[in-house]
Amino acid sequence: MTWKCRLLSPTPRARRMLSRSGRPFGNAAFCSRPSGYHLASTLLDEIDLALDEGGEIADADSVEQWIRAVDSWPTICGCGYLFVESDEKTLRTERIFAAPGVGLTTIANAPVGAMWWDEPSVEKERPHLWVKLPGGLDFDLDGRSSGGGGWKRRGNPPDVTVTPSIAVPGYHGWVTGGYVSADLEGRSYS
Repeated sequence: MTWKCRLLSPTPRARRMLSRSGRPFGNAAFCSRPSGYHLASTLLDEIDLALDEGGEIADADSVEQWIRAVDSWPTICGCGYLFVESDEKTLRTERIFAAPGVGLTTIANAPVGAMWWDEPSVEKERPHLWVKLPGGLDFDLDGRSSGGGGWKRRGNPPDVTVTPSIAVPGYHGWVTGGYVSADLEGRSYS
């Protein structure tokens, strides 16, 4: 199976999520998620974005206000773990993106093959192009490889070819001609 790449465009809207996370301690079991952490989120609302001077999402509401006032926090992880009072509560704001054939989505929920630009930062002089890989991993196509170099990218997003192959935990494959390849090691994804 291959996945067509689609370039996401940012919209002026965002979704706010109430998130709970818990790390297993003592007798608590690890989560089946790759990180081992328990995590669940509930959609709170959608808002018009306010950006700070650096172009980052500026959330005018106090997280502390929501932690005290809202009783809609997730109570259970997808693995069945019941959150306890000491587990972390976070108000997350996720920008909404749009793309032909995808519709409206956040990066967290984007399909395999979705591509987007991040912002320049202290570590990066220019925006980097990212792609969603099978298994849900967000991959920086302009980042450094484990060998110290990086990937060579040809073409205009989303019709890019990247060399060498991408080998990360859970996926080994190619981005070629605007498509993410099937896993070279035969793994399948739902």
